[in-house]
Amino acid sequence: MRRVLRAGFAFAIALAAALAAHAEDQPAAKPDPFAAIRFLVGDWAGSAAGEPGEGTVERSYAFVLGDRFLHERSVSFYPAQPGKPEDERHEQESFFSYDRARARIVFRQFHTEGFVNTYALDPSASAPEKLVFVSEDFENLDDAWRARETYELVSPDEFVETFELAPPGKPFAVYSRSRLKREGRAPGSGSDPDHLACDRLRKLDPVYARGHDPTGVACAFAARKQAAHVQALQILAARNPQR
Repeated sequence: MRRVLRAGFAFAIALAAALAAHAEDQPAAKPDPFAAIRFLVGDWAGSAAGEPGEGTVERSYAFVLGDRFLHERSVSFYPAQPGKPEDERHEQESFFSYDRARARIVFRQFHTEGFVNTYALDPSASAPEKLVFVSEDFENLDDAWRARETYELVSPDEFVETFELAPPGKPFAVYSRSRLKREGRAPGSGSDPDHLACDRLRKLDPVYARGHDPTGVACAFAARKQAAHVQALQILAARNPQR
């Protein structure tokens, strides 16, 4: 009986080693072009303050059209306050896309006032926990204007959005700032411990800030190794039903 157990254990170790070696030979996972903004997926709510006054904001993000676009829906409400006798409600919808030719995230905002703003991610001003989008052109607004959207990640469940405007020939000035907190967890948004651990590794990796993701490959490999280990144990259990 001991010989059988030893043989089964040796077989399981050999099988696990073979599966791990096979995992190492697999091609590295393709980089996720939306990795920098994937944390946005889900529902958010918070406060807003700026030129329109003080108010509240509700927002949601979800991937659409075969996961090729990230769709944003946002509603801001500013109640009547000193200097502004009427309530103000602002709605916008946006689409984030990935421009393969430029290897850059682009997003377009559609506002209830009829404006359409097109932004592109500014890699030189961005960091793993700070994304800066600078306007490229507008519809129904003079292109001499400039706009800037900055997203600062406070935690996996909170971020601050700063919207700045620059009239022709003048510097940027803050128009509004919103602080949003996640409402519940979105499936696949990174709530699992393994994902959070890998995310911490990425933020500590200086190469990550330059657009590469070696830790992501390491995390994927670790997941394959764990799966191989589980499969080996299952085979061992099947070969030794009396154990």
